[in-house]
Amino acid sequence: MIDDKGWINHKLAFTISSPKNYQICLKLRKQEKRENPNLGKMLSTGWICNSENPDNYIDLGDDKKYYNQQLRFKIIKQ
Repeated sequence: MIDDKGWINHKLAFTISSPKNYQICLKLRKQEKRENPNLGKMLSTGWICNSENPDNYIDLGDDKKYYNQQLRFKIIKQ
C-alpha cells in the first residue's frame, strides 16, 4: 500500500477504446471521517462517463478526511 499523505488534488482520468459506441462510467463514494462513524456524511460524485476522449475525470482529492471509499464502474452502450 502506498502512503499518499501530503498529496492533494488526485484526479483519475479514464477512457474506453471500442469499435462500437460505448462509454465507461465511474462513481466514487466516500464517507467523512468522524469520531462517531455513524455521523460522517456519505458523499458521491454520481456517475461520470467518458468514451474515447477523457473529457471528464473523478477528483480523488485528499483522502485523509475520508474512509470507506468505493470506486465503481459500468460500461454502457450509447
